[in-house]
Amino acid sequence: MSSARFADKVEFEDPITRYDTLAGYLFNIQMLRYLFHPVFILQDTYQSGPAEITTRWTMKMYFWLLPWRPEVVFTGLSIYGIDPRSQLFVSHRDVWDSIQDNGYFSQEGLRDLVKQMMTLYSPPAQLNSPPFDVLLRRATYEVREYPAFQVVQLNTPVQSTSDIWPSAPGAPPSPQLEKLQRYFQEGNSQRKTIPQGPIMLISPPDSAGQDKKLVMAIPLDAPPPTPTDPDLTIGTLPSGTWAAASFGGLPLAETFSAAAASLRADVTADGLLLASRGSGTGGATAAAGSGATDGTTAGSGSGTTDAEGAGLVGAASALVSYPSGSPIPFLKRNEALYKLETFLLESTRLGAPYL
Repeated sequence: MSSARFADKVEFEDPITRYDTLAGYLFNIQMLRYLFHPVFILQDTYQSGPAEITTRWTMKMYFWLLPWRPEVVFTGLSIYGIDPRSQLFVSHRDVWDSIQDNGYFSQEGLRDLVKQMMTLYSPPAQLNSPPFDVLLRRATYEVREYPAFQVVQLNTPVQSTSDIWPSAPGAPPSPQLEKLQRYFQEGNSQRKTIPQGPIMLISPPDSAGQDKKLVMAIPLDAPPPTPTDPDLTIGTLPSGTWAAASFGGLPLAETFSAAAASLRADVTADGLLLASRGSGTGGATAAAGSGATDGTTAGSGSGTTDAEGAGLVGAASALVSYPSGSPIPFLKRNEALYKLETFLLESTRLGAPYL
C-alpha cells in the first residue's frame, strides 16, 4: 500500500511493536523486509465500520540471520482507521490469531515469535511437501488449504499406526513402508529415482476408524510413472481444508496418537467441526466456526470435483512423517491432520461489503 495513503501521524500497533509517526511505520516495514524477507498473502478485505477497513492476511517470514533459517508464520487481521475529511489512514492495528493478549507489549506475542524462531526442524516447503496455503494459524495448529495432489498408495489396508511406525526407537522399518519407498528408488515403469514426498497414513471417511491407507506424496509436476509392484497404485488426494499440528522427533506410534488427540481437542475447542465419516470418497463434511472472539475464519472450501488422475483417495484424517536427511531425531518433522469443512472469510460470514 502506498505511503501516500497514510497521515504523517499514523498510529501503528501490533502485539510487540508500536509507532505513532509515518516515519516509524515505514521503518518497521523496511526492518521486516531486511530481517525476515516476508511473503504477504491478502486473504480478505472488507468495510468493518463507517471509517474503518479490515483485512485478513497470512504472512510467512524467514529469519536469514539464523543458520537454520526458521519459518515464522502469522495470520491475523489489520484494522485501518480512516480520517473522513482527508481520507487518509490514521491508524493501523494488527491482531494475531495465535495469541489471546493482542495488546502492546504482549509477552504472549513475544513468546510465540521466539518459539517459531527456535523450531529447528525444516518447514514443509523444504521437505517435498505438496503445496498449501495457510489460512489460519493458532498457537498449537494451523489451517491449510491443499490442492489435489498425486500419491502412490499401498492397496493392502493398514490396521494400526504401530504397523507402520514403531512403538519404540530402534525398530526396523515396516515391510509396508519399505514397499512404498522402493517405488521412489527405481521401483517404477521408468526405472527412475523420484524425490520422496511425505509418508501419510490416512483414515478414509468410510473406515469408521478401522482400516487405513498408507500413501506417499509424489512431488512431480508431470504424470508419475506406474509402480512395478502390483500392490501399489497411483491415486489422487482431493483438494481440501485441513487442520495440522506439527512436532519434531522420531515418528513413533504413541507420539502420533498423542499429537492427534491434542489436535482434535484444540480444534474442537475453537468451534471447528472435524470431518464426518461415511461421507463418501470426497471425505470430510463439517461446519466451520469462528472459535475466537476476534472473528477468525478463513479461505475457500474443499471438495473432490477438481481432483484429477487415477482413483480418488478419500481422507478424514492423516498422520504424516516427512523425509529428512538428518539422523538427529529432533530435526525430523511429523504432523497430525484432520480434514475440515469449507471455511468462510469474515466478509462472507459477517455479510460485510467486500472491497
